[in-house]
Amino acid sequence: MLGLTLAIFLSPLLGRRSGLRAPLMLPLMVAPAMIGLMYRLELHEFVGPIPHYLYAWFGESPAFLNVENAFWTLPVVETLQWTTFEFLLFYMAYQAIPGDVREAAAIDGAAPCHPCSRGW
Repeated sequence: MLGLTLAIFLSPLLGRRSGLRAPLMLPLMVAPAMIGLMYRLELHEFVGPIPHYLYAWFGESPAFLNVENAFWTLPVVETLQWTTFEFLLFYMAYQAIPGDVREAAAIDGAAPCHPCSRGW
């Protein structure tokens, strides 16, 4: 759902600035083992920047890699890794819809999904 939502709402922006697609593909170019190591370093209780800033701003930081919190940390990391793949997949599918189909839907009374379909 997150990937589809991003694809629909970022479609007008990416249509005007196609160079923004390259940074969105970076997580896809990194192997899953490297993603795991990267987040292990970022979330480490003593040397990770995320716990450091949470402690600096709020006075406490959860141990993300602890047994109690690992159950919630893993889905967040996986979501951050694979959302870009889903986004690019849905974005390309959304862009593949022909203009005449969108125009026919507008004539039939379908509500537009984003400002580009209104001709802005």
